[in-house]
Amino acid sequence: MWKETQKFNELGEIDRIIIVDASSDSTKTKVFNNEKFLLELSCDEFSNCNGLFYPEDSEETIPVYRNIFEPNFSDIQGWFKFARENFKYPEIARKGKHEGTVWMGLRIGANGELLESTGINAKELHPSLIKKVQEIIDAYHGGFSPALDKKGNPIEGWMYFNTDFYLLQTKTTRTVPKFDF
Repeated sequence: MWKETQKFNELGEIDRIIIVDASSDSTKTKVFNNEKFLLELSCDEFSNCNGLFYPEDSEETIPVYRNIFEPNFSDIQGWFKFARENFKYPEIARKGKHEGTVWMGLRIGANGELLESTGINAKELHPSLIKKVQEIIDAYHGGFSPALDKKGNPIEGWMYFNTDFYLLQTKTTRTVPKFDF
């Protein structure tokens, strides 16, 4: 199934169109502007990506390994490993059987620096869930890759991700946390 998203500039004109095919375990993304491809990217279910960036006003192509128009973790596999090793279900949330999906927004500067982080749905969830994700972000030192503009220049931007906190019951009625990234 293809999904189209249109991004607009300050004048209200279409800046770029993003088409994503997420009908299988892989995702194919195509970004174009004025009928010229800017990005073609294929990612598998483990966020391993390969593609080509076609900078505006240039004939060169540059291999890429992520959607460069959005900031991201510099090493996505490193982030997954760090998160798996460091996430623990907050005890107060576990005892109170508080669950939910934490949506985080991170503002990343043009130099890859974390400028701001916020729990987007903080008012809907137990505070300990938001606090736990914030603690992990604060402890993470793997770095971030900034977003790029259509010419390939680094720019400030927001990235978003979610973490699911759900309690699973086993046969021994032991509670086990589940985290999705």
